[in-house]
Amino acid sequence: MKKQVIAFAFASALAVAGGAFAQQRMEAVVTVTKIDPAGRMVWVEAKTAKRVLHLSPDIDISDLQVGSRYQFQWNESVATAIESGAQRAGAPREVEVTKTGPGMATSMAKASGVIDSLDGKKMSLRTSDGQNETFALGPNVASASFKKGDTVTVTYQRSLVVRVRSTPQPISDPAEPA
Repeated sequence: MKKQVIAFAFASALAVAGGAFAQQRMEAVVTVTKIDPAGRMVWVEAKTAKRVLHLSPDIDISDLQVGSRYQFQWNESVATAIESGAQRAGAPREVEVTKTGPGMATSMAKASGVIDSLDGKKMSLRTSDGQNETFALGPNVASASFKKGDTVTVTYQRSLVVRVRSTPQPISDPAEPA
């Protein structure tokens, strides 16, 4: 009986995981360069990249300071649908934020723009506000009918910071290994 219960729990977990979009958990030590408390967004820089991240409802934005370093953990953006044409001007980007458990949340959003690159696994989109956004393609996204240069609207689970930890502030970055 105990084995059957464990097998059922394991099968249920797989079914739930299979129904969800596979988001890759990312982690990096970054410096915060800008904060938008109203939009719950932070602009961050690492040695090789800059990006905009959205904060989950669990993160206290008042604990963050521009110029400080933090270790951020977030889920990579995953496209769930692609539609031809641009979303109408002035339509909200954010669809909903749902807390799914302690330290976990999802956020659905839409973005319109021109496809910069598309390789079957990832897509890069240049939005009307000049930002570049990259999305992993979800398992049910039919991307074969789109190509570089097409104007599209993407519905996606966006990058959502689920954990923030302050890190020591070095006087300067460590030297690159020789």
